[in-house]
Amino acid sequence: MISRNKLMIVIGVLLISATFAQAGPKPPFLILDMMPHLTGTIKSNWDNPDLNLGEEQKNQLLKIREETIQAVTQLKKKISPLEQEVADGILADKKPEELSNLVDEIAGLKGEATKVHLKCIYETKKVLTPEQYKFVISL
Repeated sequence: MISRNKLMIVIGVLLISATFAQAGPKPPFLILDMMPHLTGTIKSNWDNPDLNLGEEQKNQLLKIREETIQAVTQLKKKISPLEQEVADGILADKKPEELSNLVDEIAGLKGEATKVHLKCIYETKKVLTPEQYKFVISL
């Protein structure tokens, strides 16, 4: 027979898993909803005559987007299992001190992802004219 504590742990893990599944993919950044995702907005408006991207700009923007997505994807692959390890650890009654190093590691990786995002914004802004940038930001 399953003990009450084990049953509670199983229920807790299931609830956390269901919450993560409903939330969808989580951005791995430290700063959320405050910085634009320029390349995504630009991609949605690629052939918009009001944006009026030139071929050279498109090539540069594709390179920036590819490098950014590749770097962020690699960081997300590292972050996700660490977050799960913390969640599992707290449900297994680990002490906060035992999870502290994992939290620090997650924070460091999220800091790296945020820096990748900052670089993406900076590099994208350099490719756009001031008018194009204002247009993208207004979308």
